[in-house]
Amino acid sequence: MSQPSAFSRHPAFSFFRRNSNVPAGDVTSVRPGTQVEAGAEITPATFQEETVFFSTSKTIRVSKPVLTEENGAVTLSVQVTGGVSGTCFYSTDAVNRGFVDESSSDCFLVGLLYTAMYAGYDLVLEGAVSRKLLFHVRHYVMPMLDAFFEGRLHRVNIRAGSLVSRGYPDTDAVGTGFSGGIDSFHTIREFFLDYHGPPEDRINTLLFFNVGSHGMGHDRARLAWLEQKFAERARALSGYAKDIGLPFVSVDSNVHAFMQSGHLQTSTLASLSAALFLGRKLRLYYLASLGISYHAMFYPDSKLERDYDLEKIEDYLLPHLCTETFSAVSGGSECTRAQKTEAICRDPSVRKYLNVCGNPGTVVRNCSACHKCLRTMMALEILGELHNYTDIFDLKRFSRRERSRYIATLLNDHRRDFFFQDLCDLAERMNYDLKSGTTLATRLYMRFTETRFYAFLRARLRRVWR
Repeated sequence: MSQPSAFSRHPAFSFFRRNSNVPAGDVTSVRPGTQVEAGAEITPATFQEETVFFSTSKTIRVSKPVLTEENGAVTLSVQVTGGVSGTCFYSTDAVNRGFVDESSSDCFLVGLLYTAMYAGYDLVLEGAVSRKLLFHVRHYVMPMLDAFFEGRLHRVNIRAGSLVSRGYPDTDAVGTGFSGGIDSFHTIREFFLDYHGPPEDRINTLLFFNVGSHGMGHDRARLAWLEQKFAERARALSGYAKDIGLPFVSVDSNVHAFMQSGHLQTSTLASLSAALFLGRKLRLYYLASLGISYHAMFYPDSKLERDYDLEKIEDYLLPHLCTETFSAVSGGSECTRAQKTEAICRDPSVRKYLNVCGNPGTVVRNCSACHKCLRTMMALEILGELHNYTDIFDLKRFSRRERSRYIATLLNDHRRDFFFQDLCDLAERMNYDLKSGTTLATRLYMRFTETRFYAFLRARLRRVWR
């Protein structure tokens, strides 16, 4: 019997299971992240200052979208009621007004689909939805998600106020998301800088979304911090768009506040929902791939640990998250993360703008200590390029000891982690001797840190130090 995933133990998911005995019709809500024991009284204080509520209604209703323009921004918003309640919005600069169809609920269908399937609640949208999109969601996307998450998501009924066949006259934008990471830089190189295919499929717009990759939150303070973080990153990364002569379109949203799981489980749907928000002009969207090549997907190592990163099946999902005028494809799926790093690492712009950090507390500069930073620095060292990245990485933090420990982890766990194996393959291809960078004692120590006994000792010592 398979073990429950990390997201299935999320407090919001536990709330749905534990409180199934609450009488129908009770207006009972709880903020995500709040532990509520079975039978406990839930009062307004339980969800004070929160913006998204989860109740016992078995239907999620989404109102017709409303378009507003103020403070230099154009915002499309809906009122969500029933099983989840709150205001869900997507917003962009007013200069991008032509990208937005004020009558379309396509972005809300895709953005709230995971939420409905997670809870097993029917989804009713009062606005207009693309006939093609709804057909594909019903017959392909939901069955695929159900299978991928091993039954933890549920197929639900979806109804729309009206179905339309999209037919916009000026859908000429071809975009890709730009986060400053390896995958996005590689997609830009493949489909813009080094692109030699049909000109109508060449990237002509860079996009930047706030749909969970900067962090996820539910309370007002957390959402305000994420918006500030998003705005600062947008200002920093827009310089690269100017350098290569492309417009930079950012989309702010709180759709991640409606998600009961982490961004890795929802990223593909969240990103596509923001792209659909721009669907009046956006014809083609290149979603940068995860960095796991087709070969690795078709011939997986059975020893690799199972996870529920939705990006792993985006090549199957993306063709079905389409409308009559909008389509999305994966960019760079033929390459591994190490191969992408090798392809872009000598670009001066990459040395200036690369941002791979997974530390939720950082804004622009890489922390140089999280697993994403360490993985990228290790790849750059193997390629002989790390010394050229002193402006964006603190190489002092990648000290001899930390480097030795990271290499020890690579060698210990490379058969259980695709990205570790990818780095080991890169080292072999570049004739880089990983074993000389660590010791047997370090490898044994790092193996010990993965044991339950080590976790027990560490927890006891923390209690003593307190």
